[in-house]
Amino acid sequence: MACVRKYRGKWVIDYRDRQGKRRIKRVRTQKEGRTLLAETLVSIKAGTHRPDADSIQFREYAEEWLRSRISDGLRPGTWKTYEYQLRDYLLQEEFGFDGEKLSEIDLPRVKKFKADLIAHCSQKNGGSLSDRSINMVLTMLGTILRASVEDGYRAFNPMAGMKKLRCEKQEAIPLDIDRGEVQKALEGAREIGEDFAMMVRLSILTGLRRGELLALRWRSLNLDGMTAHVTENFTPTGLGSPKTAAGRRSVDLSPELIPDLKRFQLRKGNPEGDAFLFARVGSEDPTSPSSLPRPETVSNFLWGRLVRQEGLLGLATRMDSERRLSWHSLRHTFASLYIQQNAPMKYISTQMGHSSIKITMDTYGHLMPSTGKHFAAKLGREVLSGAGAVEVSAAVR
Repeated sequence: MACVRKYRGKWVIDYRDRQGKRRIKRVRTQKEGRTLLAETLVSIKAGTHRPDADSIQFREYAEEWLRSRISDGLRPGTWKTYEYQLRDYLLQEEFGFDGEKLSEIDLPRVKKFKADLIAHCSQKNGGSLSDRSINMVLTMLGTILRASVEDGYRAFNPMAGMKKLRCEKQEAIPLDIDRGEVQKALEGAREIGEDFAMMVRLSILTGLRRGELLALRWRSLNLDGMTAHVTENFTPTGLGSPKTAAGRRSVDLSPELIPDLKRFQLRKGNPEGDAFLFARVGSEDPTSPSSLPRPETVSNFLWGRLVRQEGLLGLATRMDSERRLSWHSLRHTFASLYIQQNAPMKYISTQMGHSSIKITMDTYGHLMPSTGKHFAAKLGREVLSGAGAVEVSAAVR
């Protein structure tokens, strides 16, 4: 109940805002308190109330900012990522901003947070965050502080102009085809389990991302037309849609996959329709995401076991032994196999669900064979010999 009262010998107004958050604000006199309380209650009812900028906590503002992102149409997966970054880093007990006033966060404080984040959480220091992930946390902090300026709680954003960590681009690592690692992966996966073996096979032969693969339903497959329709994505935060419009696509299936998929379906008890391909056998509802294995179980536990079991190193580890062969290497392997067959880059880009061919070229250009000298020689033969030379001379004249 809102009231004016004495608190530690001082007059204060005590009330709850529109979110039910209790507010206590000091005033000079009881009369001033009654006037301010009346005005405050009117503004709360009208929806125009704003807490005192000098008293609002960073936690309070950040949590409210995060809640508002839902109504802004933020993707559930992205919202979950923001929630995780806020909880585990920005509000971290040891070096985060929990318990600090929003108005008191200045440039030295955010610099200290950046230094502490790197010292405690960077992979280079034994932590779990890559440089890219650290930059994502810093970006979120900057976004929150910028929003607080726009909302009138701060005069400036101390993150403006702060440099992020420089992230070196790492080349994609496919399995080393020349050393037979594709066959090793396919055969080793069978020893782990039929479902996992099919996941590996589909990843290599379709280039589907982990979440796209796990989200496949039997209705997604057109075995007669030899295609798979990608419309959903399963991540640690739940089932959603592909991140971009290009992610919603039809992927070609090789003829050799069709009998394998039919046998796989028969072994699973002939599921169809909305049932997931990789729903666990015996699941009460094979159409529910709860029937699926956790994405990290597939890419960390099972894949990690296969990498150790078969001694898989990947192509790039010939030069960089520090690089870890991840589940995503299977997607890179798909691209590498298509490049070896001289498939058009536009086709590879479409199959992989890239939003532009530039992404495909930037990611996999280093895997393309060096054919420059071949083309230079061919150009010389065609232009500078025989009729070609005559045509060039005539054109010059």
